[in-house]
Amino acid sequence: MSTLQRIYHVLGRLKYWVVIIGIILVNGFLDENSFYMRHKRLAEIDQLRSEIAMLKERYQQDDERLQELNTNPKVVESLAREKYRMKRPNEDVFVIVDAIEEEETEQVEEINVLTEENQRVESTESTREDELSDEPADSSQAEEQPAAAPDSTPAKPVKP
Repeated sequence: MSTLQRIYHVLGRLKYWVVIIGIILVNGFLDENSFYMRHKRLAEIDQLRSEIAMLKERYQQDDERLQELNTNPKVVESLAREKYRMKRPNEDVFVIVDAIEEEETEQVEEINVLTEENQRVESTESTREDELSDEPADSSQAEEQPAAAPDSTPAKPVKP
């Protein structure tokens, strides 16, 4: 007998087992409702439940804070003073700024200066291009115009 006939003969005797194993493989791993997908969905459900519990706890804390803000005027006053830097008419407020905040503001100021310089250069270039396009074709009849001096850059603020 040839090898193909032997394989066909063996599969003929085990055809029920092959079908059963095939069904188990399809249902276990390849199907949309497989054991793998079910395990994956259960893990997602557990994650969502923990997130719901965390959000409920945060909701309770925020609700307590809201009740406190509605009932206690001293809490509202302290919030206004700390977060919004509000004061009473007869008080002076001193704000202490960290070194990190100063560095950040300096960087923002430098960026603003650079963007202003870039805008000024672009505007002078566009005006020069407009002037060049308006000049007559014959250079002997063209009048010499002095070049516009660039504006001086704004001074950098000095730390006290």
